[in-house]
Amino acid sequence: MKSEEAQAMNRLLKKLTALRATLGDDERALLDGFVVTHKAVDEVAAHAFDPGLAKTPVKTLAPDEVAAHAFDPGLAKTPVKTPAPDEVAAHVFDPGLAKTTAKTTAPDEVAAHAFDPGLAKISAPHPRYIVVFDAVKEIYRIA
Repeated sequence: MKSEEAQAMNRLLKKLTALRATLGDDERALLDGFVVTHKAVDEVAAHAFDPGLAKTPVKTLAPDEVAAHAFDPGLAKTPVKTPAPDEVAAHVFDPGLAKTTAKTTAPDEVAAHAFDPGLAKISAPHPRYIVVFDAVKEIYRIA
């Protein structure tokens, strides 16, 4: 199976290379931009966080400094407003005022939508290829 996929990939790369030869410079640049290269993979890896390379270690704060940053409701610029009881009652959900009622689903409809693993069409994932453009040979190839 893998040899069939590799052969199919090589045929596809030959077709892409032939297509590239017919394109103008701006279209070639766009096509080359679709191709994942080692440079792009390295670029993503370069932005990964490595705690060992951190310039400054994490500082443990003193308890008094932590307490100094704690929220004090007494210092809030605007006090918390206590709503009037009638305003609270006005925001309570009343099922009698609902526009639509919940639909009761028939048991056979529920059974019809149940998951059957025997019917699942799950295919094996396709292998990931790293494709690069060889500027010397002017062809696409698997890296």
